[in-house]
Amino acid sequence: MTGLNDLASLYAEQEKYAEAEPLVRQVLAFREQHLGNEHPDTVRCINNLSHCCLGLRNYSEAEVLLKCALDICERDQPGKVPKDLVTCLENLGACYIEQQRFSEAEPLLKRALALSEQQLGVKTITQASILHKLAKVYASRNTPVDALEAMSLMKRALTILERQQPGHPYTLQVRKEYTEAIQILRKKSILPP
Repeated sequence: MTGLNDLASLYAEQEKYAEAEPLVRQVLAFREQHLGNEHPDTVRCINNLSHCCLGLRNYSEAEVLLKCALDICERDQPGKVPKDLVTCLENLGACYIEQQRFSEAEPLLKRALALSEQQLGVKTITQASILHKLAKVYASRNTPVDALEAMSLMKRALTILERQQPGHPYTLQVRKEYTEAIQILRKKSILPP
């Protein structure tokens, strides 16, 4: 099963979600049967499947999967903060952002960020990703105060990304979005020229 899981992960990283999805479903079925529904590896596989569903714009299935995984994480290890919990919160927040359900995404992402900072302490790629998503939530409100907060969050994300993975495509994407946002805010006279 490891080879199948690795191939599915490779396809997902390449954004070949249609190829990854059936493989992830096979791995999930195997893990549910042999490890049980609440095993951490099964939860990770549920998260992987939800990621494929998000990539395929199957938001309703992604949401169901993520809520299931989140429920397992919260119920399974009370008092502990498994990395899977942070991942579930972030991915469910992303699912809501894709559907423009920003008010539902915000508390999930704030909680994910707080737990991640509490758990890891250091600035990580996960934290940068959460900050980037939170910036999208604030930017969606179209107020000057929220736009400035979005810029601050995006700058924090970019600082982490440029330190951790300077030439990575995700870093370049965030840098481009940040630069474009600055230009827009300058045109709106929210930032000085």
